[in-house]
Amino acid sequence: CKCARDALSGSLPDTRGDIGVVLCAPRARRGGGDATQTAILEIRNNAGGLIQALATQSSDQGDDWATNSGVTTYTGPTGGQRAQFRSASSSSFGNFIDNLQLNIAAFAEFTLASSSDEEKQGGNIPVINVNGRLDVDTDIPVNIIGGTATADDYTLTPSVVTIPAGLYNDVGFPIPLVINDNFIAEDDETIIFELGTPSTGEVTYARTECDGAAPQTSATYTILNDDPIIAARKDVELYNPDGLNLYALPGNDVVYTISITNEGTIDLDEDTVFLSDRMPSEVEFFTGDIDGVAGPQTGPIAFINNSSGLSFSLADDVKYSDLVPSPDDISDCNYTPSGTYDPLVRHICFAPKGIFQAGDPDPSFSFQFRARIK
Repeated sequence: CKCARDALSGSLPDTRGDIGVVLCAPRARRGGGDATQTAILEIRNNAGGLIQALATQSSDQGDDWATNSGVTTYTGPTGGQRAQFRSASSSSFGNFIDNLQLNIAAFAEFTLASSSDEEKQGGNIPVINVNGRLDVDTDIPVNIIGGTATADDYTLTPSVVTIPAGLYNDVGFPIPLVINDNFIAEDDETIIFELGTPSTGEVTYARTECDGAAPQTSATYTILNDDPIIAARKDVELYNPDGLNLYALPGNDVVYTISITNEGTIDLDEDTVFLSDRMPSEVEFFTGDIDGVAGPQTGPIAFINNSSGLSFSLADDVKYSDLVPSPDDISDCNYTPSGTYDPLVRHICFAPKGIFQAGDPDPSFSFQFRARIK
């Protein structure tokens, strides 16, 4: 029970809308005051100023419990206001009030203007926040109005969110969005949603926070790329250490440089980098020291590391194949080159060790090898 002279504090939604009032069993107190007692449910500001009376209930001393219910429209200002009971009789000892229900018409909006997650996770889906009372089930349409993602990147089935009848206090309903992990390296992609017109008049769009801002009826979801973005480049130049002004003629050597760059934001898993390069039929692989001078490069392959996080061993991480089909991994490369120039080398296989790091600037590594023009 609650004495009508006591005040209740509360907060109204940031909207002008219907408020359902069920003032159950107000009953005048015996023993004094006016024969007829009137309890008033009203809205006042924090300074005590009257904004709007919502409901009244009168009962005589000795009357049994009575039920009063109805719907009124709040027309006052937005923001935090005070809901209170007041007795209209100056000589009243107060009233008993039991089983009070103050139901605000349902209002909804997106909880956030934006959210995101990695493609393989597909979580953190936009959520529609619902407050208030619904007397019947209501469908809220979810429309896609823009973004860079395509239909292959996601599914939205059905394209509505059903809010069952009930009483809600900050209850979230995720939209039925499923992200498709396509294992393709690509830029981050966005999907822009907008809430359509509800199927019934049970739901209106309004702010959950009483800040006077417009309701959040649109939201942007970002699919964060979680696949590595690897770029490869192959260059060729004449091997001309003595500056002899050589030309690309039979008998002269060329140097191939294969550069690999991690242009994305994802590290590659440890020991997963594998590359194979097919030798052109017009050249013969050089099996000696690539630069022909003493120094760190004492074999046919030079490894140049640029903050890639990888390591490379001439003994273990480069192999060769004399077969026509391209190898799937380094275990398919079992040929041992011979002679100074070996025309039987069809593929060179690289498998550096470690985790290929992502970063800014983009980490990279390069391989170099020589061949003679036939």
